[in-house]
Amino acid sequence: MKKTLTVNLGGTVFNIDDDAYRLLDNYLSNLKMHFRKEAGADEIVDDI
Repeated sequence: MKKTLTVNLGGTVFNIDDDAYRLLDNYLSNLKMHFRKEAGADEIVDDI
């Protein structure tokens, strides 16, 4: 049985397994890298 984690994205709580967490973490990291030079990068990523 896979370990599950509780994550909060934009005020919504999700229960996801380890594999989903790794995919989500990678996705969010890639978004941050993509927008890092934009003005308001943190706000852009938060809105996504």
